Amino acid sequence: MKKEKAPVSRKTIKSNNKGSKILSAPHNEFYQSVAEILRTARANAYRTINFTMVEAYWNVGRMIVEEEQKGKERAEYGTFIIRNLSIRLSEEFGKGFAEQSLRNMRQFFLCFEIRSALRSELRWTHYKMLIRVENEAARAWYLTEAADRNWSTRALDRQINSLYYDRMLMSRDKEPVIEEMREKTAQAAFTGEVAGGVTGEVRQLLAAIKAKGVWV
Repeated sequence: MKKEKAPVSRKTIKSNNKGSKILSAPHNEFYQSVAEILRTARANAYRTINFTMVEAYWNVGRMIVEEEQKGKERAEYGTFIIRNLSIRLSEEFGKGFAEQSLRNMRQFFLCFEIRSALRSELRWTHYKMLIRVENEAARAWYLTEAADRNWSTRALDRQINSLYYDRMLMSRDKEPVIEEMREKTAQAAFTGEVAGGVTGEVRQLLAAIKAKGVWV
């Protein structure tokens, strides 16, 4: 008598409504591992692009300040520089270089004259909020906290407006203040913003550069 062959064990593969195959659990784990590599790479790429533009804005601010110093005997010279630069940059790169934007870059340099003090975890939107903080010690503290605790721009704005730094200094019992901060920022992690990609300003600038054929 012929021996019957034992049935071959097969993994069950289901199909979804679109006809795509849904892998079994081991295969799904493999997929998630591969996908996580790509998600991380994409997030890192976004972060790198954003900080590259932060450094560019810092350099623009530095050059504006240095150019202003050449004509410091003329009070109106600084206004002329920014107005003229705004017109020419807007013609070549489009939106993002209004006079107020250039003033922000100038103020950015004045607030953070040491470039190595900048934190790559933060986006340009973070820095635009930080330059509004007049107290230098408070500004440095918010910078560190935002970067170390992955604060979103919304979380940073909330902490600045609630005078979190000042309340920390004045409070003898700091734990309730810290706990309040944690509760308010728990749902506003910076990682969620990174997933959204580069900032609108950076996206517009990159599109303009590509259109000019400078970068493909």
